[in-house]
Amino acid sequence: MSNIPITVSSLAALATQELGLINAKEGNTIVFSVRCTYGAAAINPLRTEIFFSADGSNYDTIPFTFEDVDLDGLDIVDGSTFQKSFMVEMPRDGFISARVRNLDAVTAVTSILVWNNVAMRRVNIHLKIDNKGDIVDQTIY
Repeated sequence: MSNIPITVSSLAALATQELGLINAKEGNTIVFSVRCTYGAAAINPLRTEIFFSADGSNYDTIPFTFEDVDLDGLDIVDGSTFQKSFMVEMPRDGFISARVRNLDAVTAVTSILVWNNVAMRRVNIHLKIDNKGDIVDQTIY
């Protein structure tokens, strides 16, 4: 998964759609933005779920974190579009997998658009300091 938007034209009631993988070495904070359109009968939201894996193959079965595009207190008319952005603090090493889940038991969610941006890149700096406290060498990786 990259910062290029992923589009899901329609997600049936109670359905799930995998979005892709992100290597935690890309950065330590990722901002996800989710936009979707609800039908007038929608009661429950679209949920974005994030799963962690230390090796990129074996993922947690319980989400590392999740975020809903909330419907509480909103006037839903057929074709209402909502967007929500949220940050995920990445583990130091490993991978995350993202997916969207329609929590509504009756109504499909349409025009789903999901994108992400690396908010901070992890930089390691190794400094060699002499006995006077002066930096004599540095390595950035």
